[in-house]
Amino acid sequence: MQQTVFCMPNEPHRAAFKHHSQTWQQLSLQQQQQFLWFGIVAPATAFSPLLMARLWQVSPEVAAQDLEGFTALALLQRQPAPLPRYLIPQTTHTFAYGLWQRSQPFSPHPPEALPAPSIAQAHAVVLHQYWAAATETQWHPLFEDGYIFACLLWHIEHSGRDDILFDLLQATTPSGENVWLSLCDRGDQLEAYVASLAHAQRIAPSLFEHSPHRAIILQCRSALLQATIAHVFQSLSPNWWGALVKAQIWSLSRALTGLDLLADPSQKAIAIESLVPIVPASFIPVLWTRIVCMQSEVAQVAGIHAIAPYLNTELLESALTVTSALTDEHRQSQALHALIPYLPEGLTAQA
Repeated sequence: MQQTVFCMPNEPHRAAFKHHSQTWQQLSLQQQQQFLWFGIVAPATAFSPLLMARLWQVSPEVAAQDLEGFTALALLQRQPAPLPRYLIPQTTHTFAYGLWQRSQPFSPHPPEALPAPSIAQAHAVVLHQYWAAATETQWHPLFEDGYIFACLLWHIEHSGRDDILFDLLQATTPSGENVWLSLCDRGDQLEAYVASLAHAQRIAPSLFEHSPHRAIILQCRSALLQATIAHVFQSLSPNWWGALVKAQIWSLSRALTGLDLLADPSQKAIAIESLVPIVPASFIPVLWTRIVCMQSEVAQVAGIHAIAPYLNTELLESALTVTSALTDEHRQSQALHALIPYLPEGLTAQA
C-alpha cells in the first residue's frame, strides 16, 4: 500500500474535493481534529470504532456516533457487519492527507494544533495504540476488524520506525511465544505474519550501517521464523489441506499462505488437487495463478488435471496457452487430455 502523494485532483474527483472543502469549513474544531486522522488511517481498509476511539481519546460509543456523523456527511462509508466497520474513500484520505501537508487546491486551513507533530509521528501513534492493546491482554477486541494485519507494514514504512518491527518480532508472551505470531494466529492472519518476516529480511541490510548487531539479529531471526513456518506447512501431507479447510481448521487464506511457502512444486500440485473440490468458484482463479507460476512442467500438468473441471471459459483459454508452451510433447498430450472434456466449442478447435 502506497502513501498518498498529494496533487491536484482529476476532473472526476474535483466535485468530491469541493464537497470535502465545503464540509470541512462547517466542521467544529474537534471534528476537524478527528477528520485529520482520515489522512493517516489507510483508505479502503475496514476499521472499527475501537481504533478511532483510541486515536480520538474518546469512548467507543462516542467514536461510533462521531463516525456515523462523518458517514452522514459522505466523508466515510459504513460497511455492514456484525461489528460496525468503516472505510475511508480515497478522496477523503487524499484530502485529509493534504491538510497535514498544508497544501490544498481549495485552500482550507488546517487547525493550528495538529493531532501529532508530523505525519510520520501520526503513523507511529496508530502503531502504538495496537501495541498497547496487545501488551494489555495479548488479544484485544481492537484486532477483530483485521485492520492492523492488512496495514501494519504500511504504517511502519510511513512512520520511519523500522525498529517497531524489530521489537514486534522480538517480544514474547509469558509462555514464550512471539506476540505478533500469537496475534496473527488468533486473527487467522498468518499471511500478515509471513509478510512482516519478509519485510524484516528486506530492511535488515539498510539497518546494518547504523546498528550492525541489531540488523544481523533481525535478519537471522526473521529468516529462522520464516523457515520454521514453512517447515510446518511442509511437514503436513498436502493431501490433508482440503480436509483442513473443509473442517474449518484452516481458512482459505491460511491454505494460500501455505501454498506460497511450499518449495516443492509437486507437493504444491497435490495440495491444489485437495483444495479445488471444496473452495468457492471465486478462489479457483487464485489457485490457477499458482499453477501458472510453477517452475516444474510435471507439476503444472498435475495441477491442470486437478483444476480442469473447475475452470471457466476464460481460464480454460489460459490453460490452453500454458499447455501449448510446454516443451515436452507427452506432457502437452497429458494436459490436453485433461482439458478437452471441458472445452466449449469455440475453444475445441484450438486444442
